[in-house]
Amino acid sequence: MRSRLARLTPRPCRQFFALPIHFSVAAAGLAIMVGTWTDPSRGEDPGDPGKLTILTGSNDRYKAAAVALSDSLRSSGIPNSIIELPSSKDKSAIESVRDQLSRESPPIVAASGEQAVSLALSTLPSARIVWFMIPNAADARCVTESQKLGNRTSGVAADPNPSDRLAWIKRVVPGTSRLILLHSTATERVLASFVDAGKSIGVEVVGISVATGGFGEALKTLASGPCDGVLMIPDAKFYNSGTIQELILWGLRNKKPIWAFSPNLVKAGAFAGQWTEPADVGLAAADLVKRMSRTGGEDGSALHYAPVIKRAVNRNTAERINVSLEDRIDQNVTVFGDAP
Repeated sequence: MRSRLARLTPRPCRQFFALPIHFSVAAAGLAIMVGTWTDPSRGEDPGDPGKLTILTGSNDRYKAAAVALSDSLRSSGIPNSIIELPSSKDKSAIESVRDQLSRESPPIVAASGEQAVSLALSTLPSARIVWFMIPNAADARCVTESQKLGNRTSGVAADPNPSDRLAWIKRVVPGTSRLILLHSTATERVLASFVDAGKSIGVEVVGISVATGGFGEALKTLASGPCDGVLMIPDAKFYNSGTIQELILWGLRNKKPIWAFSPNLVKAGAFAGQWTEPADVGLAAADLVKRMSRTGGEDGSALHYAPVIKRAVNRNTAERINVSLEDRIDQNVTVFGDAP
């Protein structure tokens, strides 16, 4: 017999994460291709790598963002080539990519994911690095050590702007004044960014640190104090299918909104979610590259966010936790769950 939460979860929608966070990437088992993409339909010369290199992981979301970035640059007359990273376990293939980067020595490299960024930084000490599709980017090395790296890194996060996320939460549930954010030691700066963003709109964001294997204790702490909902971030240190089910069920039992970061989580029973699509992140990264090309490489900020945010709510969950959606969502918000 299916559990209560499983009965609330549509069977085709049990893939919880739509973001390329670490444990899902490691388990992806994707085929790896090393080399430069030279599809003639994309206008590339197989013998000319172009003046800008895009370094991408093999995850489908990374590649979708890379293609959107590449196409946008080409439409603006900026030639580029895409190199797909091999598995980190394939040391010889990684070295082949490193050698290719060294030979081409592009002045700007756009890199998706922390592995690609690290490779670009270590291989090209003078190049500008535009990173993209990094979740929890406020805690990423390319942001936290931007000055140490010579202020040559800037990029576009895989997640929405914390200020935008909180503003929409306040609009959908106006009475929200205190949100709990579960985090690990790997996402402390992300927590700080939400704390700062909440101050201007009267939302207190309180962090609960989750120790390794301590999700149950974190839920006990969560239950011990007042809150108006739980704000999720894609922290792979403690979120997995099991802990996500626990949190969603906690929200249903306690009639508290769970504000997720993926449409799949909303399908699975979270009250609502906000996320960015890879193509929109890629387009935002392309705009950043174009600005840097015009200004000679100076950008002024290490961390940017894509301006387009996708949103969804679960009508079934809204009814179960007694939250009214009337006049609080527009036609751009995806609605899951049965119609009333």
